Amino acid sequence: MTQDYRNVGGEPTVEELMADPIMHLILKRDRIAAADTWEAVEVTRRRLAVLRWRHAETVSHTEDAA
Repeated sequence: MTQDYRNVGGEPTVEELMADPIMHLILKRDRIAAADTWEAVEVTRRRLAVLRWRHAETVSHTEDAA
């Protein structure tokens, strides 16, 4: 990983986590393919994008009505 997050206070990105050799050992132990993990991440990202868009539209329409 590129930073010491204990001192920064942030969290590693999914990309950084998936690049970590320890993560690959955990995935292997649990018999989970990295590709399946990436697919789940992308599906979740798309779902969150839709939810954020819907929320933004709702807020926009609420503000327009006020």
